[in-house]
This record gives sequence, structure tokens and C-alpha cells, in this order.
Amino acid sequence: MLAHTFTSLIFLLCMMMSIPAGTASAAGTISQDAAVAGIPIGGLSYEEARSKVLAEIDAWKQGQPLQAEGVDETVSIPRGTFVFDVHQTFNEIEQESKRPWYLFFLKPKPVHVPLDVLANDKVSIQWPDYVDGEATLAKAKEEAAFLRNEPVPIVYKDQSALKQAITAEAVLPIPENIKLDTETLAGQINEMTIQPESSFSLTASVLEQISPTVHSETASFLATALYAAVLQTNMDIIQRHSHGFIPSYTEAGIEAAVNIAEKKDLIFHNPNFHSYTILSQVKNNRLYLSLYSVLKDSEYRYRVENIQVIKPRTLYRFSYDLEPGARVPIESGQSGLKAEIYRIQQSNGAIQQKTLISRDYYPPSPTVFLLSSQEPPEVLEGLPIEKELPGEAGSPLNSEEIKELLNKINEAACQTFEDATKRKACEQTLPDSILADDQAPEAKKAGQTDAAGQDESVEGDVPYESVKE
Repeated sequence: MLAHTFTSLIFLLCMMMSIPAGTASAAGTISQDAAVAGIPIGGLSYEEARSKVLAEIDAWKQGQPLQAEGVDETVSIPRGTFVFDVHQTFNEIEQESKRPWYLFFLKPKPVHVPLDVLANDKVSIQWPDYVDGEATLAKAKEEAAFLRNEPVPIVYKDQSALKQAITAEAVLPIPENIKLDTETLAGQINEMTIQPESSFSLTASVLEQISPTVHSETASFLATALYAAVLQTNMDIIQRHSHGFIPSYTEAGIEAAVNIAEKKDLIFHNPNFHSYTILSQVKNNRLYLSLYSVLKDSEYRYRVENIQVIKPRTLYRFSYDLEPGARVPIESGQSGLKAEIYRIQQSNGAIQQKTLISRDYYPPSPTVFLLSSQEPPEVLEGLPIEKELPGEAGSPLNSEEIKELLNKINEAACQTFEDATKRKACEQTLPDSILADDQAPEAKKAGQTDAAGQDESVEGDVPYESVKE
């Protein structure tokens, strides 16, 4: 009896060892929970599973090319680049499905495998010199192995192996009063590196290293040169302040004001895989500032467009000291300006993209005349006299309003006489008063123009609107 039981056990073990391990049942179907590239094939025969996978591959190949995307470049990868070895894929399914005979009593594990993908050598892809085409294609094959359509990241070569040159440059004449300080700052910033995928602060990286009290005029001059160079790259402007006027050494919109005490800084971000080296020197009373980096297919430049000249207004002050009819110029007005600054991206001479960087507004300064407060109101009625209100545009006054205003001026002026007789005889006296609620034009804050064209008061800052890309 014992011998018979032992013989039966040996026979059973031999039968188990003779059964091939796999996911196929006796009917030749694939077990449940099996998938290729996310395509469910459980319960199908091997022939049915192959047909289903091939149909999905054919449908995927009809799509648009895969895109390899970098910071400012995109490379198309045709779907014909990928060759799918379905036979090898199903061999891997069989291998993954095998298990030792002594684990026959366990539930089969799910088998999910990607497609086996090769590269078609007959398809040529034009990779930029600074791109690692082989590594980028390997990432694209990983996407194709699951029949996905998402863009793949471009893999760049090491910067040390790439061709580098000056990619941006700014040259500015140095004002006489800041020549010595400019030489100091130029030496400090020379050969400084703007690291890849990081932000650069002019104040933190340069100015505070020299002195926390560096003269703001010199700092702003250096900031203007650096800003002009950065505009010729794809770096993002994070913080920039305008002077509110156009410095003599530059043009509208291409200027930057920096002031440590007022916490005005120039900050920008380098989104690239490569760094920039700042080269700066003073030569022939000019500051030469350039950026040295990897040569790329795209080039950048800036352009100032939509320049609008804003005529100055005319304001009037009144004085009893002037004889009626006198008109004395006090301040010569200066025109203001509006401008838009664009960054142009081009490749092989063709414009690829045009991005608005900022809208700058430089307020005009008014022309100011001194008139006699003894003038009759009807004489003044022909002049464009305005009453200015803080934060609002001036509105023309009619004869009644002019008369009322002069009466107020006279009443206030008469109170300045200590002698009662003179005070009584006073008719029109208010030396050097102005027609603006006693607010001198030079004390007005610079305004910032909004989309509707109205002047808005900007407390302690310059009229400048940054436009994010």
C-alpha cells in the first residue's frame, strides 16, 4: 500500500513537471490581466492578441510626429522612426509568464510589458549641434513603447563640448560724472556667470558685494547695459524699474533703474540648460558689456515700437508784482513719450516669435508762465487755464470759474497785509501763487498710463508696465 502511494506521488510530480509554465490555457488563450503597451489582451488567443496589438500600432503610426521639446526649440520625430518587433514582444510575455512548477498552486501574476521598439536607420532627424540626438531618441522610444503621444524632453550635450561665442552685446557712452565708478563696477561684474535654470539679481550678485551705498546713477547705468544685453536672449525679466525719464546714454524703453536704498533691482531668470558669462570692460569712454554662451539656432533682438509723443501742457502762476498784460516764462515744457518694447526671436533670418516685454511711459513736463493777478477775468478767459486736481487731468475753467478763483487769490493775498488801510485797498495780490491748489507742477508725481489712457498716480515709482511672456 505504501509503495503504491509513493508510486502515485512520483507519477503526479512527473506530470506536473511535464506541463509547460505560461499564461496559455489548454485552449491556447492568454490568461486574464495580461497587457501589451497598456492594451488589454487577457482571454484572447495569441493570434487574436497579435492582431489587436498590430491594429493599435497602425493607428498610432497615423498620428502627427512626436515632438522633442527644449527651452526654445522643438524637433519633430516622424513616427516612421520607430520599428515595433511584435514577435519579440510576445516572446517576452511568455518569459514573464513562466513560473516554477512548485508554485502551481499560486494565482498567476498580471503580465504587463511594453512593445519592443527599434529605430529605423532610414529615417533621418536633423538634430541641433548642441542636442544629444541619441539620448533624446532613446526617450522618444520609451514613449513609443507604450504608444503615447506626449512630447519628450530634449537632452542637451555638455556645455564644455559645444561651440560658444558672444550672443548678445550692449555698448553705452559713459557720462562724465560716473566714469571712475563705472570702471569699478565693470571690473566687478566681468566674467561673472549666470547659472543655468536660475535667477540673477544685480543687487545681490554685484552691488552689495562692493558697497551697500553704491551710487544709484552708476548702478542704473550698469543695469541699463545689462538689461539691453539680456533683451537679446530668451531670459525672462523678473524685475525691472524705469527711470521715468530717458537717460542721455540710451533710448526709450531700453533703460533700467537700480537703487539699493529703495529696493529697486534688476532680476532675470535663465531657463536654459547652459550658462552665460558676462564680459564687461571700459574702453574709449564706453562700457562694453556682452554675454558669452552656447551658439544656438535661434537669435534674439529687441525692437522699440509704437512710439507716441505726448505734448506738454501749459500751466499758469499768478503774481501781484507783475503789471497787467505781462507774461513771463518760468519753465520750458518737455514732451513725454509712450513706447512698447518687443523681443524678436528669429532663425535663419525669419521671425519665429514676437513677444511684448513692456510698455513704458515717460510723462511730459509742463510749460509754466507767470501772469499778473491784476488781469481782468475776461482777459484770462481766452487762455487755456486749467485747474489741476491730484490724480486727475486738468479741466478748462470758464470766465466765472476764473473770476471766482482770482477772488480767492485776492482774499488770501489781502490777509498778508498787516496795515488795515493797505489790506482794505488790496484788490489782487498773491505773490508767486499757482493755479493748482498751491501745488507746484514739479511736485506732482509721475503718472502711469493705463489701458484707457488716463493718468494714474504712482507713489514713489516710475511709470512702467511689465508684460509677462
